[in-house]
Amino acid sequence: MPTEGEKTADKAVGRTRGGLNTKLHAIVDGLGNPVEFMLSAGNDHDSVHAVELLEKVEISGSNVLADRAYGAKTIRAYISEQGASYVSEIRRRRKWRQMGQQVS
Repeated sequence: MPTEGEKTADKAVGRTRGGLNTKLHAIVDGLGNPVEFMLSAGNDHDSVHAVELLEKVEISGSNVLADRAYGAKTIRAYISEQGASYVSEIRRRRKWRQMGQQVS
């Protein structure tokens, strides 16, 4: 048990531009009811904890819906290895304006 003023490594708090923050990552069922969740530091990218969270539930035969933040190859590979399908937003090509013209 840490004493007053002593830091612990298990806190899910990270420093961002807005101050100290925590993120809640959740797996929900088809009705939106929480099945599993975890907390992480606010400055961690969402995809860092995805496989760790997915390992806590049985996903074989499921359709895993996620946003683009969870579209990394390692996450998609894990979902496929478990016999589940991955459904996400389509990644659009970023278009940059260069000297007044759009470049794709």
